[in-house]
Amino acid sequence: MSIRWPRFLTPTHLSQIISTQKNPLTALQIFNQAQQKYPNYRHNGPVYATMINILGNSGRILEMKQVIDQMKDDSCECKDSVFFGAIRTFASAGMVNEAVSLFNSIPQFNCVNFTESFNTILGIVLKESNFKAAYKLFLDNCWRLEVKSRVKSLNLLMEGLCQFKKSDLALNIFQEMDFQGCYPDRESYRILMKGLCDDGRLDEAIHLLYSMFWRISQKGSGEDIVIYRILLDALCDNGKVEEALGILGKVLRKGLKAPNSLRQRLDLSKCRGGEDSEATKRLINEALIRGGVPSMGSYSAMAIDLYGEGRVDEGEKVLDEMRKRGFWPSLSMYEAKAEALSKKGRVSEVVKIIEEDMKEGICVPSVRLYNIVLKCVCNAGDSEVAVGYLKKMAKQVGCVADKETYGILVNGLCKDGKFVEASGVLEEMLIKSHWPGAETYNILIKGLCSMGRQYEAVIWLEEMFELGKIISKGMEGEKEKGRTKRIAVFMAFGTKGDVYPIAAIAAAFATDQNGYDVAFITHSAHQNLSSHLAKKNIIFVPISSPPVLSSNGTDDKTGSPGLEFSEQKNIIAKEQRKECCLAVERLFGDDPCLEGDFIGINFFALEGWSLAELFHVRCIVLAPYVVPYSSLFLEKKANSIFPGNGIHLPGLVQ
Repeated sequence: MSIRWPRFLTPTHLSQIISTQKNPLTALQIFNQAQQKYPNYRHNGPVYATMINILGNSGRILEMKQVIDQMKDDSCECKDSVFFGAIRTFASAGMVNEAVSLFNSIPQFNCVNFTESFNTILGIVLKESNFKAAYKLFLDNCWRLEVKSRVKSLNLLMEGLCQFKKSDLALNIFQEMDFQGCYPDRESYRILMKGLCDDGRLDEAIHLLYSMFWRISQKGSGEDIVIYRILLDALCDNGKVEEALGILGKVLRKGLKAPNSLRQRLDLSKCRGGEDSEATKRLINEALIRGGVPSMGSYSAMAIDLYGEGRVDEGEKVLDEMRKRGFWPSLSMYEAKAEALSKKGRVSEVVKIIEEDMKEGICVPSVRLYNIVLKCVCNAGDSEVAVGYLKKMAKQVGCVADKETYGILVNGLCKDGKFVEASGVLEEMLIKSHWPGAETYNILIKGLCSMGRQYEAVIWLEEMFELGKIISKGMEGEKEKGRTKRIAVFMAFGTKGDVYPIAAIAAAFATDQNGYDVAFITHSAHQNLSSHLAKKNIIFVPISSPPVLSSNGTDDKTGSPGLEFSEQKNIIAKEQRKECCLAVERLFGDDPCLEGDFIGINFFALEGWSLAELFHVRCIVLAPYVVPYSSLFLEKKANSIFPGNGIHLPGLVQ
């Protein structure tokens, strides 16, 4: 681990340093070293939040717990977001008891407001269908001063009861809200209205509607239209069409505050028969849209609700109506539409939202919308098209691909058998400090092994071990099978004139010999060759040594201006040999060598000769130009550089 420590360290600077680390364990090591290097430095809440977030996102649960305990011992002021993020991490890992334990310990921290953590843990416990534990959790914590609002927690309890078909108990909670010092919001009415209608308690639902007119719809809000729809649809489903039409009139007059001129234009005569409940509901929905005062809130609420139910055609009518009235669809409406179309597999229409629909409006795609589109496209088997959208996201200001974006692309490419492209996306994902799960690594490594690209598979396997991921049994089986293709390693050092001819030979060889895995080892300064070699399925292996060492100035590799030129040269040569040995070891692995494996070198890569002997493979010296000296001269030169090896060159070029 090599970082440039500043002369004076601040918590903000440390947060920036650890956020840029590719490996979360490296970030943790830097985090722990900070106080050792700077005795007067102390971590603050934001630094702890950054470190906990990094460890949580990478699945390092044990290390995350240790940092949380350290934060408690430091008694620094911490935000609610630290805890509800950690609670979600525990829950997603299936450690609900740990999540509850962390929440119960929050009063021991220096945190003055943990309302969101309270609501988060309550929702998690209710999701586990453990209502008794959730109710006890509420009673034990609702009175705390750190819980600033109880409306959301009461809404969660009502929703949990309604899911258990206990809308009568949910109604009791709703009626007790005043005694809790709370005021029911729109979500409270929506949850209870749905619960009552699902349980067939329509009379109580109608009374709830009248209460709503009095309490939250006094000024007339278009967003309440979703709640009205729940009751009207339930009445139609139960054959009470006339009663539904009567309530519709009251909704338009008292709830939406629609003027008489708009209400009188509505023709509801077709609804009187009531034989087709779905057709009746469609007509009522149109009446709610056209009969009320046009507003962005009513259009948005209705469209999102319809798309959420999968009623795409009706949702599209709402969008058409709002365009006629001079309104443009909002981003949330496009997201709901894309999700509904994606569930129905209508890929071309999903793509059209980004390519055409949004260009006509006033909003730009969000990360969530891109993720919906990418998932839909990948499910259709067009993962390469999805990668193009990743590039579009990079060009759009404020639209940064997140962990879900990269995960969708990697899994989609692997599903389509494009493991090399998936490897590139995964590398970019790690650079952006998003850490995939073990399953993603397992799929990618298996795929690379099945293609015969063992070198890349080994690299990702090492990356996987560094991050502490678990190798799957199936992948161990892949490893035990061994390789079936022969390996050709081309090693060339020097300037462009020395390296490029060998690269051309390697490319021609890879094109002609399909039975080989081909790798090319050279200086990292020749990185521009990698894209050209990749087209020929050649693995580019960079070595950090410079192509030319200047006798003047300081070399970056050593960082020691006082060293003599010869000493610098020896140090760089040793490092180059070490890197070459490691690279060749990774390429050949532990599998036995096959007949036909070889290492091809140019005159500046004589270490390849020793490596060929070490791995018991043939060595070929490549010289695509006229050699102005004899093989005897080269033999003497090689023995002077590598004394004691007894190098003998009976025939250089084969």
